[in-house]
Amino acid sequence: MDESGSNRLSTFLGALLLISLLAFSISFVFLFSARTVSASPDSHAPIYIEGDGDFTPANGVRSGSGTETDPYIIEN
Repeated sequence: MDESGSNRLSTFLGALLLISLLAFSISFVFLFSARTVSASPDSHAPIYIEGDGDFTPANGVRSGSGTETDPYIIEN
């Protein structure tokens, strides 16, 4: 390999390494960043759920269909 080809390979590998490190650092930040949690949760009236019909957005249900593989998710 001549000197020009060697320089191109070095430049390519350097750029690849830089892009890989940048991608890794960005994904690391998103994967391991702390989620903010409110020190004092919002207070509200009690939620009464007496059957499947009461699993509504008004009662805090955000997703899910109530099956074993897709349970209701209740959150603020």
